[in-house]
Amino acid sequence: MPLEVSKGVDRESIFVGAVLSDLLSNKMIKISKAKVGGSPLYYAAGQEENLSRLFNSLPEKEKEVYNLLKEKKFIADEDAEPAVRVALRMLQDFAMPMEMEGRLFWRWHLTPQTEFNLQQQVQPKKEIMQVQEQKQVRLFPVKKSVKDEGIDDFTNVVDNYIKKNNIVILSKEYIKKNRELGMMVQVPSNVGSMQMYLLAKNKKTITDNDMILAYNRGNEKKLPTLFLTAGTVTKKAEMYKEKNLKGYVIIRSL
Repeated sequence: MPLEVSKGVDRESIFVGAVLSDLLSNKMIKISKAKVGGSPLYYAAGQEENLSRLFNSLPEKEKEVYNLLKEKKFIADEDAEPAVRVALRMLQDFAMPMEMEGRLFWRWHLTPQTEFNLQQQVQPKKEIMQVQEQKQVRLFPVKKSVKDEGIDDFTNVVDNYIKKNNIVILSKEYIKKNRELGMMVQVPSNVGSMQMYLLAKNKKTITDNDMILAYNRGNEKKLPTLFLTAGTVTKKAEMYKEKNLKGYVIIRSL
């Protein structure tokens, strides 16, 4: 905590606070989302285990889910009870969201994602078949011609939207063929061009989980997210966006 740092270096708290703020802005240290008595914890890369000091300051339900996630290491959002899902979203220091095969999972912050991949390799054969069936679901048919190899109709739809709205692509982050696109873009506006993170998703129904993932993708870049979709946004997702992500996630239909 800042007070502990101040005592440790025998300097005034105002000076220490300014130095910590400067280190944080230069990404040399990190800061916790949760607080101890109103104060966050500053830490360096490799000290994440010390965040356990926050445990006693957590609400009771979040303590329960903290222990649950620590034990299980990974929790599928769709399998969790509503109260657990809410708590997972509040445990931002410990529950790391990750998307796999279109599903949202929460990872214990000290568990590497590679461990999840190993678990998937030994999952029951029935589950593997279900995942493979999900992969085959398409909203747009994939082109088969050699000439257009690697380009699908969904990508073309997104490209057309980008050209029509005079959006400039700065860099492409990733492409999941016929399913999802992510890129850094420059978007024109009445007050000048804005840099945004563009996420395009080929999915029939957009849920609050999709909203959270879209926000997290943009937040990693410290940018608002332009979320493009040809699907239908659920009322629950719309309400969640208006209440929690207004100004951070902008939805547009393809």
